[in-house]
Amino acid sequence: MSKRAAASHSSAEEPSGKRGVDGFFWRGDPQETFSDWTIVITFTDGDNKEQATTYHVHKCILAHGDRKSGYFAKTFKNAFQESQECTSRIELHKSTASLFPAVLDYLYGSATRLLFASKDVIAMHSLGEYFEIAQLRKDVEDFFCQENIIFLTTSEGLGRDYLRAKELRNQTMLSLCAKHCARVLVNPGMDLADLVDLCVDFDFWVDVIRFIPDETEHCPHLSKLVQAVYRVHCDSLDIEKLQALTTLTASKLKQPHLSKLVEKVCIVHSESLGLKKFQVLTAPSKLKRIDPSFALRLCLIEDELLRRQDEGGNSNQNDKQSSLSCLQKRCAVALGKHWGGMSMKEKLEVKGPMSKLGAAFLFDVLCHSASAPEDDRFPALNNENTISKCKCCITAQWMEDPVTCSTCLHSYSREGILAYIRSKGGRQCPCPVLGCNTTVTRAVLRDDADLARRVRRTRRRVEAGEDETDDGDSHGATVGIIEP
Repeated sequence: MSKRAAASHSSAEEPSGKRGVDGFFWRGDPQETFSDWTIVITFTDGDNKEQATTYHVHKCILAHGDRKSGYFAKTFKNAFQESQECTSRIELHKSTASLFPAVLDYLYGSATRLLFASKDVIAMHSLGEYFEIAQLRKDVEDFFCQENIIFLTTSEGLGRDYLRAKELRNQTMLSLCAKHCARVLVNPGMDLADLVDLCVDFDFWVDVIRFIPDETEHCPHLSKLVQAVYRVHCDSLDIEKLQALTTLTASKLKQPHLSKLVEKVCIVHSESLGLKKFQVLTAPSKLKRIDPSFALRLCLIEDELLRRQDEGGNSNQNDKQSSLSCLQKRCAVALGKHWGGMSMKEKLEVKGPMSKLGAAFLFDVLCHSASAPEDDRFPALNNENTISKCKCCITAQWMEDPVTCSTCLHSYSREGILAYIRSKGGRQCPCPVLGCNTTVTRAVLRDDADLARRVRRTRRRVEAGEDETDDGDSHGATVGIIEP
């Protein structure tokens, strides 16, 4: 049964500022307020029962002025039955029906302050859209965008506002949520794993990534965000959506970072990707550069996916021996150019896996190794990047006793990483490599004898070059422990 709003909103209890413009107000006895229109708001409660509340209003307030409602202005002008009865019966969502009094306060009030809780911002904006109150929509959007309104600094805040906007199908506020999330990612302050698990809508995260500036260098969470999106949506994404996400990511990350990201996604999700999705990610237009350290694993993943596809008996082993896929050719080039800089032990370790790819692949690698320029086959001589990899990112010294994290595969000097762990409390620390958020403990550190030999070889070549040129610059200056 309907009940009048005056029953729960008496004029005696009315807060100051709610008595309306020029003496008009909607609370109280309609005989005393001279109301000329009735609004009945209905909604369905949790028990699937219809609830109704009646409000007595004034047409001149609802359909006139800067805050007028386009919905009611059109209603008052038409010749339908509700105009004859001077009554509008409106069904709203349960979450918005309770806020209709706040909408009336806004229409009647002269104050610019919005009278609703921050948790109701999405619902208020949706009411502004439904009743076509342009000024209310603008004021709510401004309220939402204020820097002191911290909706999106926690996964709880983002989840609340995003899920409410999705529930109410409010595209404007969904877009604002995505824009603010992108802004927070540029200035990190939230747990991305929780966020992506909480807001599992793929289109929302595509919007978030779209709002991040292209080729940004100040968004350390971007790669982690994309990996998390792949983790949650990898199984459900169709080829079209996967292509869209990969193309969008390519516009946001510089090529070296994009290549590493794609390689990691392919390796981590090799079981669930499938051949077509794998080929989309590793296409030359997306994966323009192949890191030699990932090349062999990518080829083995593709080979396994091809084997699964051909398990029905359609496999042609002769084709496998005589021809290479596009990815295998590119990986062979990457491995061939890197071949001369590998130790004998490293070459022996990759010989077995390479033989699984067929003689054609091994032959191609050796051909590119023989034709590679001297600087490519011996990168330690002229490659500053190789020299930097032989120095600890913590101490900036040569890694004479290197250890490698078995989780993220980054390497450090033993003394440097242990001192860094102690400086962070003694049990664990974030990986000091910029952009890596892996947790490092003593248990995941492994001695790396191959890297130690490479460091010694590179150091001898660099120091020999210094002696010949009589260059007094030091390549091993100690800078101490640094923050990541």
